[in-house]
Amino acid sequence: MKNVAWVVSNCNAVSKRYTYIKKMDKTIDVDVFGGCGKKCSSPWNDDSCFNDLSKVYKFYLAFENSLCDDYVTEQAYWFYQDGFDLILVNRGAPNARNILPKGTYITTLDFSSPKELALYLKHVGRDKRLYTSYLKAKDQFFSSSYSQQEMLRTLHCSVCEKLNTGYKRSIKLNLTHWILKEMLHSHRYLTISYAMMKLKLSR
Repeated sequence: MKNVAWVVSNCNAVSKRYTYIKKMDKTIDVDVFGGCGKKCSSPWNDDSCFNDLSKVYKFYLAFENSLCDDYVTEQAYWFYQDGFDLILVNRGAPNARNILPKGTYITTLDFSSPKELALYLKHVGRDKRLYTSYLKAKDQFFSSSYSQQEMLRTLHCSVCEKLNTGYKRSIKLNLTHWILKEMLHSHRYLTISYAMMKLKLSR
């Protein structure tokens, strides 16, 4: 089996994930698919693409566009569905530990550098018992399957419901402060222009 796969469409995310992965690639082979790499056997946002990768690769990288407190990419949940027999490697929300089941995935938060993470993945990949323990732990949990179309339909229905049932809520929120000060985190591989983001939010 091959080592690590990553499917991505945004090659210039503010989280600098591509920089992180390039550093990993010096120690362990990382194959990139989607808009930033090789073509998948089907559209990158199609479940069958991930199904195909899970038959060939040991690990899958679910790295966020931005590093926020509670945001976990939808890709992370896909790997708790039936048929995805590979280990999830997550880089994103510091609070992901409160969301994803312990022992079912690997997080970059536990490693001081991309190289250290890559070395650990090589170790896990060579140790059949350790590798299998992650898969067995993951199999204790299940995430319902849904397509991107189903997700959008659910969101639209939720908005319609709120608009038509007299739902009212009044919250005074400083959106700029919430996003720039509370949600986004600085990181040695994350560079954010405060002035630029503030300008975009104020428009």
